[in-house]
Amino acid sequence: MNEKKGETTPDQFEKLATAGENSALYMRTLEDFAHWVTANMMSGIDVEECTNIFEDYIKRNEHIIQRINKVMPTS
Repeated sequence: MNEKKGETTPDQFEKLATAGENSALYMRTLEDFAHWVTANMMSGIDVEECTNIFEDYIKRNEHIIQRINKVMPTS
């Protein structure tokens, strides 16, 4: 399988579409969580645990954001 750069096979397109859908789902979950935390901060939630979740997310994904920034041109 020696495809030239820029040529996408149907299988590659399907994998990319699936990865994009899963990524969007994960981002929506995190966004929902952020809204929930904001709305419930005064309701006795475990603020330390919620903070740890966000910090862990940032720490584990910082390298991914750097990779995205290298691939995606700035506007």
